[in-house]
Amino acid sequence: MKLRYEETQDIELLLDIFDRNEIEVAEDEFTGGHTTLLKGYAAFDEDAQGRLAGAVALARRLDRIIINGIAVEPEYRRAGVASGLLKLVMAEAESRGTDVIWIVARAPLFFAAHGFEYLTEEQVPEGLFDCPGCIQYNKTCFPKLMRYVFPR
Repeated sequence: MKLRYEETQDIELLLDIFDRNEIEVAEDEFTGGHTTLLKGYAAFDEDAQGRLAGAVALARRLDRIIINGIAVEPEYRRAGVASGLLKLVMAEAESRGTDVIWIVARAPLFFAAHGFEYLTEEQVPEGLFDCPGCIQYNKTCFPKLMRYVFPR
């Protein structure tokens, strides 16, 4: 598999892959006001006619930098796609001078392996994520609140 990573501002591409992979992101997530897409990245499989393998969105919400979705198509999981996408958004966030990246992680072990730390709800700025207020939170949906602190 030969992967090609590229920047994207294609909100529909991001929303489509997030939806297919059950990553909950509102349709107006990047256009509704409180979340601004900073940069998206997509991974394409050149050995499969450029098929979309995964994507990630780096965003700003409440003056904080968040990973507002990362998804990899099932047949590309455990092939390094997510790691490649994560490296790109981490480098972008660091180049912007941020100290911390926040995420609600549905694959927390992946993020922990990349240096993210687990948080309690009390450690997350109020209103940064909608998950804690959702009726499914910790009942049928079990994401973890996490952050990465850049070493300085």
